[in-house]
Amino acid sequence: MGRGPRKDEWEAITARISPDSARRLRIAAARRGVTTGVVLDEVIQATLPADRQPAFRPVNTSGADNRTIHFLKREMVRLGLSQSALSRLLGITQKAVNLWFQKGNVPEVRWDAILKALEVVTKEKVGK
Repeated sequence: MGRGPRKDEWEAITARISPDSARRLRIAAARRGVTTGVVLDEVIQATLPADRQPAFRPVNTSGADNRTIHFLKREMVRLGLSQSALSRLLGITQKAVNLWFQKGNVPEVRWDAILKALEVVTKEKVGK
């Protein structure tokens, strides 16, 4: 009898999607420089029912674990922010934000502004 997957392991699944959705998934992954599985996983996590994950929770601004590219990706998916929307909030070019995702890190000097922008968007979403 095999053991179940651990929290940090991936579990293989098969999903059927329309050809148009598959094309859009491949394009989104290529633009971000990640696999289609990463994009699909983010979409699934962002659309979980409210009883599985809170719709909008305050951004945790304490601790160093929230200053990673993975944290930023997760928050952007949760809030429905695109790279271009984030760049507009920060007053920088979309290309600069895209480079963060390609390189896998964000310059330390940008984090305070990013966290403030995420808090503002969260408050706007909660207020609606």
